[in-house]
Amino acid sequence: MSMIGKTFRYVAGFAVGTGIGAVTALLLAPQSGAMSKEQIQARVDEILNAGQRAARRREEELYAAWEAELGTTHPDNKNGKKDEADTARQLEKARAAAHDREDKARADAQKAQEEAQKQLEKARRELDKADSST
Repeated sequence: MSMIGKTFRYVAGFAVGTGIGAVTALLLAPQSGAMSKEQIQARVDEILNAGQRAARRREEELYAAWEAELGTTHPDNKNGKKDEADTARQLEKARAAAHDREDKARADAQKAQEEAQKQLEKARRELDKADSST
């Protein structure tokens, strides 16, 4: 069997085992389904808030880097004064870099939020199954 096949079987087995373990834990939990649902919702909210805070921090870092880029002088300019063309080039370069970094940070935050949403939906389905079987 190929390495990819073995890896797929391992991942599939791990996922099935995790699902069975989660359902079993929910069924045998000493607390009510509503309480479990509240705890899961609180955890998902924590994850989403952490993602939003990380996105804000990254945005602040990007703006700081952009401002730092704008404040630098060109190394070829000996007297420290920048001509207008040089300033315009640096400004455009800094804007492009800031936009690229901001786009990447937003994409990363979006991926984290989507993953958290998937986990929330999965937990809700498991709780619904647990509620319906009791």
